Amino acid sequence: MRFLFISFCFCFYFSFGNVGFNYSEERNFSSKDSIDALEAAIIWLNYLDNGDYLKSWDLSSVMLKDLVGLDVFSGQMHSVRSHFGDVIDRVFENCIYAEKLPGAPDGRYFVFTFNVIFEKKEQSLETITPVYEDGEWRVSGYYIK
Repeated sequence: MRFLFISFCFCFYFSFGNVGFNYSEERNFSSKDSIDALEAAIIWLNYLDNGDYLKSWDLSSVMLKDLVGLDVFSGQMHSVRSHFGDVIDRVFENCIYAEKLPGAPDGRYFVFTFNVIFEKKEQSLETITPVYEDGEWRVSGYYIK
């Protein structure tokens, strides 16, 4: 199986089968947290889907912005998304709350996965990770498998 890594997210994500994430066993979040984090992720994805990479980057976490500048982010997103084409369908698959992720500072994270059908790629799994930062949920990583 071929993996597509976007360079700014390699520190945050690894194949789920190869790395055991230390997910918090405590539920240090409310249902409002999960709804707010999911809303932030969906808004971010909608901007990405519409080619508004500037707005997606603006809504990204400081952590992500420190790793990659706007020009690099826009160029990589345009390159990846143009190869796949438009999103035909996106279906929520899973949600995990974590306070520790590989390569990322401890914090409050949700890891959301979606099954996605793109115009030029029938089966994809998107993983998007919002982090709670300065009182709001912001996307800290994005991965397509």
